[in-house]
Formats: sequence, C-alpha cells, structure tokens
Amino acid sequence: MKFIKIIFLASLLAFMSFSNRTAVDGCSILHNGTFEYMIDKDKVRVVIDDENHTEYHKGSKYVIQSKLAWVNECEYNATLVKATVPNFPFLAGTVMNVKVNKIEGKTIFYTATIKGQSFPGELKKIK
Repeated sequence: MKFIKIIFLASLLAFMSFSNRTAVDGCSILHNGTFEYMIDKDKVRVVIDDENHTEYHKGSKYVIQSKLAWVNECEYNATLVKATVPNFPFLAGTVMNVKVNKIEGKTIFYTATIKGQSFPGELKKIK
C-alpha cells in the first residue's frame, strides 16, 4: 500500500510540474529567422535577428523596422523605429507587445497588443 501511495504522489507531482509549464514550448524558433504572414492577398516577409525586426511589404517597396526587447522566451516588446508604409498609423517609439499562444510545426500563433487594442496573428517560418 505504501508503494502505491509513493507512485501516486510521484505521478501527482509530475503532473503538477507539467501543468505549470508554459503552454508554449520551443519559442526559440521565433528569435532568429525569416517568416511570412499575409495582409489581404499580399505576403509580408519578416526578418528577426534576436533584437532586430524588419518587415518587408509590397515586395520590399516598404519597410517597418523595430527593436525587440524579450520579456521571456515567448514574449517580446517591439518598439517602432521606422515605417515607410504609406499612412502607417503609428509613430516611431510606439511599443507593441507580442505573446506567443502556440506553435504548430513552423507556424507561430500570437496575440499582439498595441495602444490597448489586441489582435491575433500568425507567422510561418520559411528560413
């Protein structure tokens, strides 16, 4: 009976340890690489190099550049440095918080919050 209690206790501790882990594992996929997402029918290429984030819109005709400050493995704050996209609604210095919700293969699902507005997004790693 004592053996069964020890097994039960060990199983319970293992379950608690597992359930307290972050819901997303493997966020390092986001720290460096080339990604894509869609706006309407246009592909946007995103290059992340740890602290630098650059988006290329309309075949690289326009760019958005930000500096990243990693809060943890799966969350960062992006501070806008430069945007050449016409009528872009945010000014340099604006901060957007990004939290990864889940990763499926090479697809990263996240929630971005900027100026109190949150929206879901998705990036696919291509390199």
